Amino acid sequence: MASKFRLNVNQSDVRKSLKGDPENLPLFLEPSFETSGTHHLSNCVRCYRLKKKCSRTYPRCSYCTKTGSQCDYVDRRNKRRKKELEEGDSDPLEPSSSVSIASLVHRDDNEELFRHIDLPATSNGTTVVRSNVGSQTAAKADRNGHDSAARNGVFGSLHSRMLRSPTLDVNRQNLQDQFLVVRAIEDESLPLVFVHTFFANYEWKYPFLNLVLFLEKFKSISFKNDTFVNMDVYLVMAVGCILYDSNNNTQYSQDFFSVKLIESIVDVISYDIRSEEDLHTAHLLILLCIYAINVSNGNLVWNVVGFLNRLLIFLTDFTGKNNQCMRKRCFWTIFNLDKELSLLLDKPSQFMPTQIIKLESTFGDTLHTGEKDSLASLMEQSVSIHLLQDRMISLKLGLSEKLAEALTQYSSDLDKWRVAILLLIHKEYAELPLLQNFIGLIHLDFYYLLIELDQVSSTKSFQFTLQFLSNSFSLLLNELTGKKGVVGTSLYSLFWFKKFFKVVDFNIEFLLRILRDNLTLAEMSTLLAEFNSNLQLIINLLKFLVDSRHRPEQYLEKLNGSVTKLTLLNTKLMGFNSFAATREELDALVKEVEAIIG
Repeated sequence: MASKFRLNVNQSDVRKSLKGDPENLPLFLEPSFETSGTHHLSNCVRCYRLKKKCSRTYPRCSYCTKTGSQCDYVDRRNKRRKKELEEGDSDPLEPSSSVSIASLVHRDDNEELFRHIDLPATSNGTTVVRSNVGSQTAAKADRNGHDSAARNGVFGSLHSRMLRSPTLDVNRQNLQDQFLVVRAIEDESLPLVFVHTFFANYEWKYPFLNLVLFLEKFKSISFKNDTFVNMDVYLVMAVGCILYDSNNNTQYSQDFFSVKLIESIVDVISYDIRSEEDLHTAHLLILLCIYAINVSNGNLVWNVVGFLNRLLIFLTDFTGKNNQCMRKRCFWTIFNLDKELSLLLDKPSQFMPTQIIKLESTFGDTLHTGEKDSLASLMEQSVSIHLLQDRMISLKLGLSEKLAEALTQYSSDLDKWRVAILLLIHKEYAELPLLQNFIGLIHLDFYYLLIELDQVSSTKSFQFTLQFLSNSFSLLLNELTGKKGVVGTSLYSLFWFKKFFKVVDFNIEFLLRILRDNLTLAEMSTLLAEFNSNLQLIINLLKFLVDSRHRPEQYLEKLNGSVTKLTLLNTKLMGFNSFAATREELDALVKEVEAIIG
């Protein structure tokens, strides 16, 4: 794969090759005649989808000829007439506020070539003179981020396009030949650090990519100048950079990567995946999902995971006669994403029922040359915790009976998982600085599931909340005090914020139960003291997140509101004498607490 990239191409040769290209000529220089024999009345399918200016030459336009792509034409005149007749009606599958990402990326009519770009070469030796996805406008746009509401509107049409795509008979693209541009990175060590940061965080949690194979196609790329790379390389680097920034208090992400360019992938990906030959497209969707998790775009995560789940239903054999499906590591990656998302949203899983899955969750037979056996064991333990999450959502939604024996067994299985994976972590990372990070992350998963278990059992405890909050704070502080420039982990993701806000809500609900129940004054005083201790820790954590420069902007209003409410609640409880309270005073306090938390 690395041989596809030709470095330091003479830019003057590239500009000469573009002379006379209709895509780069002014509109008035286009041929003024159109006949059925030489020209078509409409743009070809490829130029139409990519918002390119099409020469409309028949049977192949100049752009498709240049890129070596199949060129198809369709007559859009009838569609236009129908649209004019039905003007004012909206597509029932398309939100009226949705915006085409491709139109945002390509809206600059004065598009110019990138300068100082290392251009990749295709397999036949010809140079790709322009990215099929991006433009200079997209590469320069959004260095300081963009409005989250606009982003949600942009992704609003994703679900409807997924639903419609299987019925579309369009030219299917080879996405491995599509490129995005990474802005120049002066520090030559950073690109590789971004990649290793991605794999450190997700290699065994979402095991669909192989580090050894990935580095093979990555090692020959120079990033001293603006450089075209494959979509998967771009997404891995972009996610790794977000994680790196939070660990090193840098802001490289907005300097090297474009949000709009990443979002443009949604319009380019074909959702008509028919076999394992389209596995690269599934990998891109997973990477897009992981990116959305790291920028806390919940709508995109839910839609992409839902599509991948439906994809597995069509491409997986359930008879048990063989294990033919999307490759095993990709299958279980989608499983892991679905189960954690379902639990955090308190929604039924979109995945097929666990009991009918015949594919084994062992990964020894999936390892590539250079991968250790311990990696397969870590992948298996990752599936195990997501199986436990699946059991928890079944308990919460009443899909499984909440018998005392079942809850006891669940607690036992969860503890066995913690012991098993901690042994692996200590053995694998004993000499590495990531050891404490991974231990903290394991404890977060463990204590969060115990908190969820508390919600479906008759007993309650603030102890698990204390452990969850303490581990969260330790990991966040470790990001600031760790050695600069090294690979690390990060909590700034959709999944952690969902867990954190749910833990806060659980504790408020428990407080109201304490005040309403007929407890002795001694019991109530003990529990209120534990709650106040956790509440102070929650407030400190909220203030820390408000001041953090790497906290997603969409959480700021909620964080500030929570600080105000919980500080007022803390003051109210500190001034309440629980040792001498009457029932009437307790009832009055309940009403005040309810008024504070809204």
